[in-house]
Amino acid sequence: MRPPFTDAMVVRALRSPVAAVGFAVFMSSLDLGHALGLTDLTELPLHTKGRYIVGVSGKRIKLACTNWYGAHSGTFVPGGLETRPFRDIVATIVDLGFNCVRLPYSTQAQVENPVVERAHVAANPEFYGKRFYFVLDELVAAMTAAGLMVIPNNQNHEAGWCCHYTQNEGLWYVPGYPESAWVEGLTNITKRYRRNPMVVGMDLRNEVHDYGATKLTWGDGSATTDWAAAATRAGNAVLAENPDALIFVNGLCFGMEIRPARQHPIRLAQENRVIYEAHNYLEFNVFELFSQVVLSWSNVRLICGLLFFACLLALLGFLSAWRSLGKPRPSRRSLLGTIGLWIFVLSGIACALSTASVAQLRRLPACDWWARKDVIPVAIAFGVLAALGLCLVAAAASAPSIASLAARLRRARCRRDGAPSEPKPAMASGTNGDCPSITVIDISTEAERSQDGEDQEGSDGDVSTGLFGAAGYGSYRKVGRRCRCCRCSRGVSGGRREEGEGEELERAVWDRGLCCGLQACCCCGFVLISAGLFFAFAVIAPTYAMLAWHLDNSWGFLLEDGRDYTAPVWMGEFGGPVSGNYWVNFVRYLSERDVDFAHWALNGKKWTTGFIDTTDGGKWVDQAPHWSDEPFGVLQADYKTIRHPWMMLDLNALQSSPAQYRPPPPPCDRRVLGSSCGG
Repeated sequence: MRPPFTDAMVVRALRSPVAAVGFAVFMSSLDLGHALGLTDLTELPLHTKGRYIVGVSGKRIKLACTNWYGAHSGTFVPGGLETRPFRDIVATIVDLGFNCVRLPYSTQAQVENPVVERAHVAANPEFYGKRFYFVLDELVAAMTAAGLMVIPNNQNHEAGWCCHYTQNEGLWYVPGYPESAWVEGLTNITKRYRRNPMVVGMDLRNEVHDYGATKLTWGDGSATTDWAAAATRAGNAVLAENPDALIFVNGLCFGMEIRPARQHPIRLAQENRVIYEAHNYLEFNVFELFSQVVLSWSNVRLICGLLFFACLLALLGFLSAWRSLGKPRPSRRSLLGTIGLWIFVLSGIACALSTASVAQLRRLPACDWWARKDVIPVAIAFGVLAALGLCLVAAAASAPSIASLAARLRRARCRRDGAPSEPKPAMASGTNGDCPSITVIDISTEAERSQDGEDQEGSDGDVSTGLFGAAGYGSYRKVGRRCRCCRCSRGVSGGRREEGEGEELERAVWDRGLCCGLQACCCCGFVLISAGLFFAFAVIAPTYAMLAWHLDNSWGFLLEDGRDYTAPVWMGEFGGPVSGNYWVNFVRYLSERDVDFAHWALNGKKWTTGFIDTTDGGKWVDQAPHWSDEPFGVLQADYKTIRHPWMMLDLNALQSSPAQYRPPPPPCDRRVLGSSCGG
């Protein structure tokens, strides 16, 4: 059976020749029923080999699944049974080209086996008055008879909507459902369907994450926080009931983070059974989320460009003023103090921001693992740099005292040797003429020696040099006088000469005015470099290369052949209602890495008990249970009509192995190409 399209969809699809051809290909693919994509029974049971899932013959079997959810909710049955006969829905799944179904359920439904309300199965009279298990058995039998593989998923314990960071369902144990109940539920489902080879595995748990004071770990052996250890115990229990089952293990942080498996891969009693599971949505990608919620990357580039050129002009102005003063140089002591001060200030700010990020991550009970492994080391590193900068400032401040102490020691040594207490000018060799046995290494500047009047006789004492230069702001007056001279020289011939015009300005003494100018230059330089870096990042952030780097680092590394941790990765949930930058880049990644997947979701409607308020920090707002539209769904509310033809075209491209997805070309820019863009 082929799902019909609305007239509006057909009209939109036929507006251009390219879209019309693609639409025709899509329609013909549905007519074929994708029969070649269905699983050959002779290849069962499945197992893993390196990064792939393979059959008995060693042939790669790609999981191209859809999520048919609802049995985990308060309805206790998958969505759509109130609208359409279940066998018709199963036939639609086959027509859409999928070869397997991820089937979420709740532990509550599995334990209580409640009677299903008639309203939730209105289009299926054979389910009136029946219980959860009866409906589940019929659905599994229908799907596997149609050639679809089935993967049951323990979505949550208490029946209801899932998942939010404020829910304790991020743990594998909750009040009323300890770990033993979770494992027992998994083994009961396994025993129930172990004679059906098309039920190929068990998805142990959905989107584990921190909750309250419980911060999840991986590989540390804790009975209450080590998710890898809990998954190992549960996986072995499932394999004890069915040694042929595949074991799907979700990552930390809602399925986003599987990096710990690099050092601590999961080992089960039965080899070649572990498949890691990742989830991904737009809100899981901080760079995409930033551009959607905070500020678009184009605006970031504009702001950074303006800051860059403003700071560049300011630096050129400072350089011109410095040259007009004869290019005075700061003392080594002042230069060292300035460097130390800026290292301290910038590192201190970075450390404070990192610490605030840690506090924010820990305030939102979702993923403390990121705080521990990524942010805290950065905060510590910046804290060490800030301490180093403070040490440099302290060293610069104490330099005169050190020089004074050295002078006293030198004079004491000379007196002991019977030489004059004050040395004559040093010879070229650097030895003291009156103390030939002593080599004098004087690292202090002239300003520093003149400051130490009591220890260095003969100093005129006129210049009092502090850590950041001599007292006063005379350099400002000299710059102003030079500017007046410049204006005068450009005036009308015969005009009055300003005092000092034509005079050669002497080289300025490094004073506090110049020191302030140096600090302003450092500030402008920092902003200029930062603006340039942020501009470059704003160019890179929305690109495919950035997304690929992020995903490779999070879990894509598991697909590298020949590693100790190599294993298949199943993208158990992903989706979106818009074919935007995120969707295009993410589908391209799945295609290029040829990743097994389960798209979220088949459903046209969802039974929900609230919503996430994005205007109030992503808080969950409770509502009375009700049906609402599912914008991520493949089908519309009638469970017949395809919601987004572009979505199915992209998913069809992913279903083959290797995947055949090709990113769409960028839209034609009429401002550049004009009428060549077509009608």
